[in-house]
Amino acid sequence: TPLSGWGDDNDNQKSTGGWLASYSVFEPHWQVTMADARATGYATWDGKRYEFDNVPFYAEKNWGGSFPSKWYWVQCNSFQDYTGTIKDGDSSSISRLSLTAGGGTRKVPFGRTEDLGMVSVH
Repeated sequence: TPLSGWGDDNDNQKSTGGWLASYSVFEPHWQVTMADARATGYATWDGKRYEFDNVPFYAEKNWGGSFPSKWYWVQCNSFQDYTGTIKDGDSSSISRLSLTAGGGTRKVPFGRTEDLGMVSVH
């Protein structure tokens, strides 16, 4: 069940990279599809079934023709004792907290590389 994506919870999702994401120089392309969600299901690992119910979940998509030579990624949407805030007395408008940070060393035109990073609270 999606709770928050990238952009306004009550509007269409926004492109993580904005209109710049259409240019290959900004590969790999990246889209957060669910910054905060809840998942129910199971996973089977080494013959053992692990079930989960209504647990915090995050999903994204990466694509393109290149990937950074070095990279890091941190994401959290489950903070102990964080209950959110209610906007204008409307309990259906509980704010959520999701933190995303990432970066790396990537190729740019003319055989060069660049180091970059970002932190986002959404």
